[in-house]
Amino acid sequence: VCPYLSLAHIRRWHATDKGAAKADGQTVEEVQSNYKDAVNAGLKKIMSKMGISVLESYRGAQIFQCIGLDKKVIERAFTGTPSTCEALGFTDIANESMMFHRRAFPE
Repeated sequence: VCPYLSLAHIRRWHATDKGAAKADGQTVEEVQSNYKDAVNAGLKKIMSKMGISVLESYRGAQIFQCIGLDKKVIERAFTGTPSTCEALGFTDIANESMMFHRRAFPE
């Protein structure tokens, strides 16, 4: 979840006629607050199903596998995490990030 991009999108969406109509009279701040509440509730639900009762127990727990990341990326960012298949390296990740950034913020 990228909160800054999501909140910026909500502001942009709310400024349109369609967004304002669907917001049903709520201010952009109220819509953003509803979004934050929904994301937090969803993450808490997922974490509880995974057996995570507090966020601190999730940090560094390595209860997942890396799929599609190069060994160098895994060793640098997810040390010791198992991987089933390799693919993207740091350069690939940077290029993909820039592609999404250019789509979101065209010049």
